[in-house]
Amino acid sequence: MTLDTRARRAAQGIHRAVEVMEMTTSTKEPRKVERFDRFRDRKQRNRRIGAVLVAGALVVAGIVVVLTNVVGKDRTIVPAAGALEGRILYEVYAGGNTSALYAIDAAGGPTEDLGVDTDPGSRWSPDGTRILVTSTAGPAATALPVRPATIASDGSDFQLLDGVEDRSLNLHCTAFSPDGSRLACEGYSDLEGGVYTVRSSDGGGLSALTDFTGFPGDFSPDGDEIAFVGDDSDGTSAPDAGTLYVVGADGTGLREITPPSSVTAFSLAAWSPDGQWIAFIDADGALSLVHPDGTELNKVPFGLDARIDAATGGATWSPDGAWIAFSARAVGADNPDIYAVRPDATGLRQVTDTPSVAEFTDDWAS
Repeated sequence: MTLDTRARRAAQGIHRAVEVMEMTTSTKEPRKVERFDRFRDRKQRNRRIGAVLVAGALVVAGIVVVLTNVVGKDRTIVPAAGALEGRILYEVYAGGNTSALYAIDAAGGPTEDLGVDTDPGSRWSPDGTRILVTSTAGPAATALPVRPATIASDGSDFQLLDGVEDRSLNLHCTAFSPDGSRLACEGYSDLEGGVYTVRSSDGGGLSALTDFTGFPGDFSPDGDEIAFVGDDSDGTSAPDAGTLYVVGADGTGLREITPPSSVTAFSLAAWSPDGQWIAFIDADGALSLVHPDGTELNKVPFGLDARIDAATGGATWSPDGAWIAFSARAVGADNPDIYAVRPDATGLRQVTDTPSVAEFTDDWAS
């Protein structure tokens, strides 16, 4: 099956039936080009200003649990009665298009500066030994086109994954498959865009999943599906908002699981370890949850005493599923910090205290 065929088949699987039915043969191509132009303009504007959702904020990249034994695909987590454990990878906005990478114990403490500047969306590898970054984290000569790369957990050993020959296509990869074999990526150029996967070993084996651009947040725990934030299918996207989608890792079964313009654009969504929920930041800056089939959409109900004004960037789950880490501004604060909370909104804790910088949570590792 060719990439074009797979992309077209994926497009047929989404809830875009109204758009398809309304377009005649003579109007379909202009509408499609119009859509690409609109999303490309948003992407270019986002990169040019460092992204409205990125500027002045903090992003959780992910969480790794240190007390995790990895054997093949099996992961045995030894939590301390639901206590905050592991390492949180997060980003501090560094100006322009880049963010600086830091790590901190989930229970709090001093931060570790990894000495790396990269595009937003870094992630731990499933075994916690590597961190997914972009080619902008390495030598200037290899920065463009944007390609996936990895570094060691201490920020050393930059390895470029440049297995795609098409130099016009940029690949911003933001998620590992659970077995660590594939990466989910946003692909974009002046003429096309889509959600893709590539091999994590060398960045090759390009596979197109959609024919429109999206920002991948996470694979499902079984590796069969990918959650991503993309443009609204009805063409009504607000400048900084979009729709949360799920697509099969083979490009089938594409579906919208939130209403149009209800999700913060270019933000990272995260699948719960049990596969029951997807956490995301809605367009109003609220930490929110939804089932993968789009049911039971709800905001995490912080009380007024939480003193949180708005969440930013994205969210990530602890490997045991007991906590969600996210970045948010306290009421009256200019910049966000990292917080952790249980899915039922209890146990809210502030992990970082850096009022003078902009931070984004990315990932949580064992």
